[in-house]
Amino acid sequence: MCFSAEASFISGGLIGLIGGATLPKVRYKAEWLFASMPLWFALHQFEEGLIWLSLEDHLPSAVGAWAKWFYIVYAHALLPTFSPLMILLIEPGRIRRRLLGVLVVIGLALSSFACWSFSRAPIEDDIVNHSIQYQDYISGNAWFATLYIITTCVPLFLSSYRWIIFFGVVNLLGLLVTALFKKLAFTSVWCAFAAVASVFVYMHFQRLRRVEATTGDGAAAQGWQLT
Repeated sequence: MCFSAEASFISGGLIGLIGGATLPKVRYKAEWLFASMPLWFALHQFEEGLIWLSLEDHLPSAVGAWAKWFYIVYAHALLPTFSPLMILLIEPGRIRRRLLGVLVVIGLALSSFACWSFSRAPIEDDIVNHSIQYQDYISGNAWFATLYIITTCVPLFLSSYRWIIFFGVVNLLGLLVTALFKKLAFTSVWCAFAAVASVFVYMHFQRLRRVEATTGDGAAAQGWQLT
Protein backbone atom coordinates (compact mmCIF):
# COMPACT_ATOMS: atom_id res chain seq x y z
CA MET A 1 0.00 0.00 0.00
CA CYS A 2 1.06 3.59 -0.16
CA PHE A 3 2.24 5.56 2.91
CA SER A 4 5.39 3.46 3.55
CA ALA A 5 7.38 0.43 2.45
CA GLU A 6 6.19 -1.48 5.50
CA ALA A 7 2.54 -0.76 4.70
CA SER A 8 3.10 -1.90 1.10
CA PHE A 9 4.67 -5.21 2.12
CA ILE A 10 2.11 -5.92 4.85
CA SER A 11 -0.86 -5.17 2.59
CA GLY A 12 0.77 -7.17 -0.20
CA GLY A 13 1.14 -10.15 2.12
CA LEU A 14 -2.46 -9.95 3.37
CA ILE A 15 -3.87 -9.54 -0.12
CA GLY A 16 -1.67 -12.41 -1.28
CA LEU A 17 -3.29 -14.62 1.35
CA ILE A 18 -6.70 -13.63 0.01
CA GLY A 19 -5.53 -14.50 -3.48
CA GLY A 20 -4.22 -17.84 -2.28
CA ALA A 21 -7.60 -18.59 -0.70
CA THR A 22 -9.46 -17.55 -3.85
CA LEU A 23 -7.72 -19.68 -6.48
CA PRO A 24 -8.78 -23.07 -5.00
CA LYS A 25 -12.39 -22.00 -5.50
CA VAL A 26 -11.98 -21.74 -9.27
CA ARG A 27 -13.80 -24.47 -11.21
CA TYR A 28 -13.93 -23.08 -14.74
CA LYS A 29 -11.19 -21.81 -17.02
CA ALA A 30 -13.06 -18.57 -17.66
CA GLU A 31 -12.81 -17.71 -13.95
CA TRP A 32 -9.03 -17.77 -13.70
CA LEU A 33 -8.31 -14.20 -14.75
CA PHE A 34 -10.77 -12.64 -12.32
CA ALA A 35 -9.77 -15.01 -9.52
CA SER A 36 -6.11 -14.10 -9.97
CA MET A 37 -6.70 -10.36 -9.47
CA PRO A 38 -5.90 -10.38 -5.72
CA LEU A 39 -2.52 -11.96 -6.50
CA TRP A 40 -1.85 -9.34 -9.16
CA PHE A 41 -2.70 -6.62 -6.66
CA ALA A 42 -0.50 -8.27 -4.03
CA LEU A 43 2.44 -8.31 -6.45
CA HIS A 44 1.67 -4.68 -7.29
CA GLN A 45 1.92 -3.72 -3.61
CA PHE A 46 5.21 -5.59 -3.20
CA GLU A 47 6.58 -3.72 -6.20
CA GLU A 48 5.66 -0.41 -4.60
CA GLY A 49 7.36 -1.53 -1.40
CA LEU A 50 10.57 -1.95 -3.41
CA ILE A 51 10.04 1.49 -4.93
CA TRP A 52 9.71 3.00 -1.45
CA LEU A 53 12.95 1.35 -0.31
CA SER A 54 14.75 2.59 -3.41
CA LEU A 55 13.51 6.16 -3.01
CA GLU A 56 14.60 6.07 0.64
CA ASP A 57 18.06 4.82 -0.44
CA HIS A 58 17.68 1.40 1.20
CA LEU A 59 17.92 -0.42 -2.14
CA PRO A 60 19.93 0.26 -5.31
CA SER A 61 18.27 2.66 -7.72
CA ALA A 62 18.30 -0.05 -10.41
CA VAL A 63 15.96 -2.21 -8.31
CA GLY A 64 13.60 0.71 -7.84
CA ALA A 65 13.74 1.50 -11.56
CA TRP A 66 12.63 -2.01 -12.55
CA ALA A 67 9.93 -2.10 -9.86
CA LYS A 68 8.67 1.32 -10.99
CA TRP A 69 8.52 0.16 -14.60
CA PHE A 70 6.55 -2.99 -13.80
CA TYR A 71 4.27 -1.03 -11.46
CA ILE A 72 3.33 1.51 -14.14
CA VAL A 73 3.02 -1.12 -16.89
CA TYR A 74 0.46 -2.98 -14.79
CA ALA A 75 -1.42 0.14 -13.68
CA HIS A 76 -1.49 2.01 -16.98
CA ALA A 77 -1.07 -0.65 -19.68
CA LEU A 78 -2.60 -3.88 -18.38
CA LEU A 79 -5.56 -2.81 -16.22
CA PRO A 80 -7.52 -1.07 -19.02
CA THR A 81 -7.70 -4.41 -20.86
CA PHE A 82 -7.72 -6.78 -17.89
CA SER A 83 -10.65 -5.07 -16.16
CA PRO A 84 -13.29 -5.51 -18.89
CA LEU A 85 -11.87 -8.82 -20.12
CA MET A 86 -11.99 -10.56 -16.74
CA ILE A 87 -15.67 -9.63 -16.37
CA LEU A 88 -16.50 -10.52 -19.97
CA LEU A 89 -15.11 -14.04 -19.48
CA ILE A 90 -17.50 -14.82 -16.61
CA GLU A 91 -20.55 -12.77 -17.61
CA PRO A 92 -23.56 -14.87 -18.77
CA GLY A 93 -25.78 -12.00 -19.98
CA ARG A 94 -25.70 -11.50 -23.75
CA ILE A 95 -26.27 -7.72 -23.79
CA ARG A 96 -23.82 -7.17 -20.96
CA ARG A 97 -21.23 -9.24 -22.82
CA ARG A 98 -21.62 -7.07 -25.91
CA LEU A 99 -21.07 -3.91 -23.88
CA LEU A 100 -18.07 -5.49 -22.18
CA GLY A 101 -16.70 -6.49 -25.59
CA VAL A 102 -16.75 -2.83 -26.62
CA LEU A 103 -14.87 -1.91 -23.44
CA VAL A 104 -12.28 -4.61 -24.15
CA VAL A 105 -11.62 -3.05 -27.57
CA ILE A 106 -11.26 0.40 -25.97
CA GLY A 107 -9.04 -1.11 -23.29
CA LEU A 108 -6.78 -2.69 -25.90
CA ALA A 109 -6.44 0.69 -27.61
CA LEU A 110 -5.52 2.34 -24.30
CA SER A 111 -3.07 -0.43 -23.44
CA SER A 112 -1.39 -0.06 -26.83
CA PHE A 113 -1.18 3.70 -26.43
CA ALA A 114 0.24 3.34 -22.90
CA CYS A 115 2.91 0.92 -24.11
CA TRP A 116 3.83 3.31 -26.93
CA SER A 117 3.97 6.21 -24.46
CA PHE A 118 6.63 4.49 -22.36
CA SER A 119 9.11 5.15 -25.17
CA ARG A 120 8.21 8.84 -25.32
CA ALA A 121 9.32 9.95 -21.87
CA PRO A 122 10.92 8.42 -18.77
CA ILE A 123 8.78 7.33 -15.84
CA GLU A 124 9.48 9.56 -12.86
CA ASP A 125 8.61 8.86 -9.23
CA ASP A 126 8.92 10.79 -6.01
CA ILE A 127 7.57 10.77 -2.44
CA VAL A 128 4.85 13.39 -2.02
CA ASN A 129 2.93 13.74 1.27
CA HIS A 130 3.51 10.13 2.39
CA SER A 131 2.55 8.72 -1.03
CA ILE A 132 4.44 8.06 -4.25
CA GLN A 133 3.78 10.30 -7.21
CA TYR A 134 4.33 8.79 -10.66
CA GLN A 135 4.81 10.87 -13.78
CA ASP A 136 4.96 9.52 -17.33
CA TYR A 137 3.97 10.64 -20.82
CA ILE A 138 0.23 10.09 -20.23
CA SER A 139 0.04 11.59 -16.74
CA GLY A 140 -2.42 14.46 -16.85
CA ASN A 141 -3.79 13.43 -20.26
CA ALA A 142 -7.52 14.18 -19.86
CA TRP A 143 -8.87 11.94 -22.61
CA PHE A 144 -6.73 8.99 -21.55
CA ALA A 145 -7.77 9.47 -17.91
CA THR A 146 -11.46 9.55 -18.89
CA LEU A 147 -11.30 6.39 -21.00
CA TYR A 148 -9.09 4.73 -18.37
CA ILE A 149 -11.71 5.28 -15.67
CA ILE A 150 -14.43 3.99 -18.00
CA THR A 151 -12.56 0.79 -18.85
CA THR A 152 -11.41 0.04 -15.29
CA CYS A 153 -14.57 0.96 -13.35
CA VAL A 154 -17.61 0.51 -15.59
CA PRO A 155 -17.07 -3.25 -16.28
CA LEU A 156 -17.60 -4.06 -12.60
CA PHE A 157 -21.02 -2.38 -12.69
CA LEU A 158 -21.99 -4.27 -15.85
CA SER A 159 -21.59 -7.60 -14.05
CA SER A 160 -24.59 -9.75 -13.13
CA TYR A 161 -22.99 -10.74 -9.83
CA ARG A 162 -23.56 -8.96 -6.51
CA TRP A 163 -20.08 -9.18 -5.04
CA ILE A 164 -18.48 -7.95 -8.24
CA ILE A 165 -20.73 -4.89 -8.14
CA PHE A 166 -19.75 -4.37 -4.48
CA PHE A 167 -16.14 -4.54 -5.65
CA GLY A 168 -17.00 -1.85 -8.20
CA VAL A 169 -18.62 0.39 -5.58
CA VAL A 170 -15.60 0.27 -3.28
CA ASN A 171 -13.26 0.73 -6.22
CA LEU A 172 -15.20 3.81 -7.41
CA LEU A 173 -15.28 5.28 -3.89
CA GLY A 174 -11.53 4.82 -3.73
CA LEU A 175 -11.17 6.62 -7.05
CA LEU A 176 -13.28 9.58 -5.86
CA VAL A 177 -11.45 9.88 -2.54
CA THR A 178 -8.11 9.71 -4.32
CA ALA A 179 -9.14 12.33 -6.87
CA LEU A 180 -10.19 14.69 -4.07
CA PHE A 181 -7.33 14.27 -1.64
CA LYS A 182 -4.38 12.66 -3.42
CA LYS A 183 -4.25 14.11 -6.93
CA LEU A 184 -0.45 14.13 -7.00
CA ALA A 185 -0.24 10.46 -6.07
CA PHE A 186 -3.38 9.23 -7.83
CA THR A 187 -1.99 5.98 -9.25
CA SER A 188 -0.40 4.92 -5.97
CA VAL A 189 -3.37 5.57 -3.69
CA TRP A 190 -6.09 4.35 -6.05
CA CYS A 191 -4.26 1.07 -6.67
CA ALA A 192 -4.04 0.62 -2.91
CA PHE A 193 -7.82 1.04 -2.63
CA ALA A 194 -8.37 -1.45 -5.44
CA ALA A 195 -6.05 -3.94 -3.75
CA VAL A 196 -7.97 -3.77 -0.48
CA ALA A 197 -11.25 -4.07 -2.38
CA SER A 198 -10.05 -7.34 -3.89
CA VAL A 199 -11.45 -9.10 -0.82
CA PHE A 200 -14.74 -8.92 -2.73
CA VAL A 201 -13.23 -11.18 -5.38
CA TYR A 202 -12.89 -13.86 -2.72
CA MET A 203 -16.44 -13.20 -1.50
CA HIS A 204 -17.74 -13.60 -5.05
CA PHE A 205 -16.28 -17.08 -5.44
CA GLN A 206 -17.19 -18.06 -1.89
CA ARG A 207 -20.83 -17.20 -2.57
CA LEU A 208 -20.81 -18.74 -6.04
CA ARG A 209 -19.52 -22.10 -4.85
CA ARG A 210 -22.00 -22.06 -1.96
CA VAL A 211 -24.90 -21.52 -4.38
CA GLU A 212 -23.58 -24.31 -6.56
CA ALA A 213 -23.32 -26.70 -3.63
CA THR A 214 -26.82 -25.81 -2.44
CA THR A 215 -28.53 -26.18 -5.80
CA GLY A 216 -26.44 -29.11 -6.98
CA ASP A 217 -26.31 -27.39 -10.34
CA GLY A 218 -22.91 -26.86 -11.92
CA ALA A 219 -24.36 -24.20 -14.19
CA ALA A 220 -24.99 -22.04 -11.12
CA ALA A 221 -21.28 -21.28 -11.06
CA GLN A 222 -21.61 -19.48 -14.38
CA GLY A 223 -25.09 -18.03 -14.07
CA TRP A 224 -25.90 -16.87 -10.53
CA GLN A 225 -27.17 -13.43 -11.30
CA LEU A 226 -28.84 -10.45 -9.70
CA THR A 227 -32.56 -11.23 -9.83
